[in-house]
Amino acid sequence: PRQKEIQSQVMRAKNVVLLWTLSFVASLRELDWELIYACGEGNVGEVKRILAAGGNAGAVTTGGERALHVSGIGGSAEIVRLLVAAGAPLDVRVTSTQGLYMTPLSWFVYGNHADGVQALIDAGASVNAIFIDESGTRITCTDIADRIKANDIASVLATAGGKPYEDLALHERRAL
Repeated sequence: PRQKEIQSQVMRAKNVVLLWTLSFVASLRELDWELIYACGEGNVGEVKRILAAGGNAGAVTTGGERALHVSGIGGSAEIVRLLVAAGAPLDVRVTSTQGLYMTPLSWFVYGNHADGVQALIDAGASVNAIFIDESGTRITCTDIADRIKANDIASVLATAGGKPYEDLALHERRAL
């Protein structure tokens, strides 16, 4: 029963994030909007079709989200690989303050998508990128994995050199 409740809460949160993200797409070409939407839905076939038709893997919404960020909602590692192969930047941040300056990797960690986390790390994503949480505290993806008790993701991050913010050396605590 508790597991079903958690799954229901996660699905509601994913839908809220997708709708919030889509509210920033006014300035995008239709094809790029379709790409971002398909990434959020985890629709691999549609992502392939749109990229083949000229969709821009690096297109950005007015809120600073890109297809690679939004793919963290659906969590598809295959979509990560498609977007990276099409030139999607790995460590870009959401630019709106509501987006907490998160990177695509942080979206995948929050979504508890271990395969997508691994795909991003394999592509070269920074495991120690710093962003903020809802209270304004500086954190890393390892902090998120610890908070949500995603031990498999925490292990993948640690193997790749990921650390909690508090364990970063001063020179690693770059400004946002």
